[in-house]
Amino acid sequence: MSKDAEPTPYDLEPTIDKPDLPGDVIVRESIDETLGALSLDLLLHAHNCVRTFGDFHFCLSGEASVEPALLRLLTDPATRDLPWRRTHLWLFSERLAEPIEYDLIHETIAIHADLPGEQIHAIDTAHEDIAARYERELRETLAWREKGHDRLDYALLTPGSVPVDWAGDDDDEEDALVRTFTERIACTRRLINATRLIAVLAADAPARAEIEQATQRAHPLAALKPIGGALRWYLDAGTPPHSAGA
Repeated sequence: MSKDAEPTPYDLEPTIDKPDLPGDVIVRESIDETLGALSLDLLLHAHNCVRTFGDFHFCLSGEASVEPALLRLLTDPATRDLPWRRTHLWLFSERLAEPIEYDLIHETIAIHADLPGEQIHAIDTAHEDIAARYERELRETLAWREKGHDRLDYALLTPGSVPVDWAGDDDDEEDALVRTFTERIACTRRLINATRLIAVLAADAPARAEIEQATQRAHPLAALKPIGGALRWYLDAGTPPHSAGA
């Protein structure tokens, strides 16, 4: 068809290229559509977990880049029945020098969702043994489930939320679920890779730049290797169509 010709019913919509990433790659034309796909998948997964286990353990980044997804969960009529009363919120990480990630979650979700305050689990950087305290809280809360099902149900990450040294070798010789990394206290890859569903949202310009290198072995996102779970990337059409290679 020529450039100026009118489209016909036989003209197909162009296929959106997907980056070469491990797991499922979900690409939509716009950020709004990407957030819609993520929120509906999260809603379905949350209800399935509540039916199966009685509650839903949701671990998420407190970076500003995840805020649009949280707002979508709270404002979209299609996702308003997310089972907040049965949800436990866990922080993926918290900054050491300027702890602000809990504040974003609290101000975005806790005030507007029907979520009991004791089910929002902050990483308290005001105490010593920060990582040990948070790990103990995780283990004690998840221990209420049947053995073998005592793991996180969902983790929502963004490329900028993962510590630069998250893919180091220290976890291989330890059973740690939470550790001190460069400038952050964060959940270890051992905990996150055991999660039932890991979602990575990359729907802004800085995140797209990170995705271009996400399969390089030295990149922290390359350490996402689910064990008995699923990994999904949620991207908009502006995301680079290919990875930088392993």
